[in-house]
Amino acid sequence: MPYQHGITVREVEGSDSRALQSTAGVHVVIGKAPVNLAADPYAVTNVPLLISSFDEAKTLLGYSENFTAYNLCEAMYTYFKLLRVAPVVFINVIDPTTHRTEVTQTLTVSKSQATLAAYGVLLDTIQATSGENELTAGTDYIAEFDSRGYVVFTALTNKVGATIAVTAYKLNLSAVTDSDIVGGYDAETGAMTGIELVRSIYPKFGKFASIIIAPGCTSATVAAALQAKTEDVNGTFSAETIIDIEASSVVPATIAVAKETAAIVSPHAIAVWPKAKIHNYVVSMSAVIGAVLAYYDAQNDDVPCLTPSNKVIGISGICNSGGAAIHIDQTTANALNGYGIMTAINLNGWRTWGNNTAAYPENTAPKNRWIGCRRFFSWLENRFIVTYLSKVDSLANYRLIESILEDENQFLSSLVAGGKCAGARIEYIDSENPIENIEAGKITFHHFLAPYPPAEAIESIFEYDAAMLSGAVEEVGGEE
Repeated sequence: MPYQHGITVREVEGSDSRALQSTAGVHVVIGKAPVNLAADPYAVTNVPLLISSFDEAKTLLGYSENFTAYNLCEAMYTYFKLLRVAPVVFINVIDPTTHRTEVTQTLTVSKSQATLAAYGVLLDTIQATSGENELTAGTDYIAEFDSRGYVVFTALTNKVGATIAVTAYKLNLSAVTDSDIVGGYDAETGAMTGIELVRSIYPKFGKFASIIIAPGCTSATVAAALQAKTEDVNGTFSAETIIDIEASSVVPATIAVAKETAAIVSPHAIAVWPKAKIHNYVVSMSAVIGAVLAYYDAQNDDVPCLTPSNKVIGISGICNSGGAAIHIDQTTANALNGYGIMTAINLNGWRTWGNNTAAYPENTAPKNRWIGCRRFFSWLENRFIVTYLSKVDSLANYRLIESILEDENQFLSSLVAGGKCAGARIEYIDSENPIENIEAGKITFHHFLAPYPPAEAIESIFEYDAAMLSGAVEEVGGEE
């Protein structure tokens, strides 16, 4: 180290240690990660990982800016870098032992280095020779990833000649199918994979899932699995999902047909279109909206009652899957909203646009139509379960009933006082608790909730008032 005298400065990449921590249920992202770049590529397949920072995600799962190939990475970017909110549960479905293919290349050595120009290479599978010499990693050469994700060989001994013949395995993304994303449950082993692993979130982390997404996965098969997993999670919890719609047309009715074809109809689903452009990145809208929800939940005392609509987002445009720019005005965006599709528009800056769940327009009940109302109901239901779980198996007496009523009403009153909802209370109604239910060990409470709908349409009537003009003229005449 050189002798130092004076003042020196240096720059480092910004840390996301100050990311907002959202506790209104965790967001769960299912998909593909460049696990060949991970610290242990073979330890993160179908394993839910609760991650709180970009650096942690990069270490555990690897990171690539090829968002089209690795949809978990676009969620890492939107949650940890774009909106700086955490934590997030990631579930990678790429299995490097099966989703892989062989690659063979002869590399030219220049200045003791050679580059294997292939993505997804698994370092531990590399076999290298130079002429008649078999090369040993760590002894004859070092193999490391460069910033592009290519493998760079650096010669350490003279056994490395002018060329290196390399055979290795690399990740085969085309082998990953919708069935891997959907996953399932093995009744014999108890193993879960893919979206089915949402069931393991609460038992493993003690946190219920709030939002479930598989960015960029637009098939009806995946959409059905995501929607099915939003209800009765672990037999009790509710969640919401955000689902991308794939449609090259900009005609709202045609996009609505794509939504209908994918059967995105659940009140627990938010249908979004199209892609978002962030600098040179093309990002799935579900990853953007998911991060927006987490951010505003954290800003709102972790009470998910706000609409995700009309929120300024740091995107530079909207586009199709190929990155071609799409231009829509408010009239088109409103038409999409009328089909239960959320989008983004440029109104003095890019903003999210849309309040309706995917159940609209068929379902117009406030708690099923409005995203904010639906999420408020799901969150409060989940909170009630978690808060009063300790009361289960207590004596079914008056003291138990009164304690739940008192504690819950106190909390609900705080929500009303804080402007989170118009009204909320819990009651114990005798007619809902016949003696035979009490004898069977069942007690029923009744919540009455009135979350605020969004002020989606604000109107003012502008009228020409001739009397004002006449009065003004008369005042001028009177001054003479």
